[in-house]
Amino acid sequence: MARQRIKLGEVAEIISGSTPSRAVPEYWGGEIAWITPKELSNLPSRYIDRTRETISDLGLNSCSAKILPVNSVLFSSRAPIGHVAITKIPLATNQGFKSFIPNQAKLDSDYLYYYLNYRKETLQAMGRGATFKELSKELVQNIEIPLPALAEQRRIAAILDKVDELRAKRQQTLRLLDDLAQSVFFKMFGDLAGNDKKWHAMGLGEVVEFLDNERIPVKHSERVPGPYPYYGANGQQGTIDGYIFDEPLILLAEDGGHFGSKSRKIAYAIKGKSWVNNHAHVLRPKPMVNLRYLLAVLEKYDVTRFVTGSTRGKLTKSAASKIPIIMPPIEKQNYFSNYMESFDSLRAKFLASAGHLDDLMQSLLASHF
Repeated sequence: MARQRIKLGEVAEIISGSTPSRAVPEYWGGEIAWITPKELSNLPSRYIDRTRETISDLGLNSCSAKILPVNSVLFSSRAPIGHVAITKIPLATNQGFKSFIPNQAKLDSDYLYYYLNYRKETLQAMGRGATFKELSKELVQNIEIPLPALAEQRRIAAILDKVDELRAKRQQTLRLLDDLAQSVFFKMFGDLAGNDKKWHAMGLGEVVEFLDNERIPVKHSERVPGPYPYYGANGQQGTIDGYIFDEPLILLAEDGGHFGSKSRKIAYAIKGKSWVNNHAHVLRPKPMVNLRYLLAVLEKYDVTRFVTGSTRGKLTKSAASKIPIIMPPIEKQNYFSNYMESFDSLRAKFLASAGHLDDLMQSLLASHF
């Protein structure tokens, strides 16, 4: 049986936001919570109960902003399109939102939240504008949503809540495991930057062989997908139908423009048959250093001072060779490596579980929306 579909404008009031003049100090710092789309980019949950900025009654009355009640659904309609949250306090927004005040007798806020999140890419494609894409109020009003009875909406939202809760717990477990690994490393080897255990340091070029001469770059248009991973500065870039290396190695980014960024890795371990382009150094550890220990060191080390170039940084072989590697006894390195093998195995299981939960969530969303 076909599902009933209703235009959002028929079951919710759509509210646009506005910004008081920044030139008038009296408009700011009052008791009215006020928000921009940027604040929705890293919310720990779908609910928002505080804002970075506030405005005064004078500021609210000076522009077309309105106070949204609790359980309104915020939806960023530009810069970017698609951030969604549910209000747990009354608040106003800037002009980057088309927010919804659901008719409580017809539309559940959590159900609408999940629908908008699931249809994010579709809604982004509807954006119009030359400078930046935006959804107009008219477009938003005419979005059609499947609308079962209110009790069924709440049942669907409750199921999705359970899966979402499990996903959050899996992600929290992964973060805790990463924190544990960091703690173990610090306990065993101390602060690398200060070398507080006073171990001997050697240049990276002394403890590894650079296999850069064996790399072969392949243009994207010429690469034939196959069974072997294809690597570059940012890790795996896809697959390819041939391989160059067939052993455990470390890749260290040569370029890529992300040196110094805490959110981007610059070192990766690879093993088995693989292909590497000319954007990552290929390192084969010598017997004096354990591969897993060396990888942990490189993951933590800030190589910024060895990077040249301001527009697109480059870590040359010559510069990389000078990166100091603290050298504790090999027995201690091996002990750490054995521990990390167990850790990596456990982390892989939780990662796989998280992936299954993501798949389940997408399946449930697709079946309802």
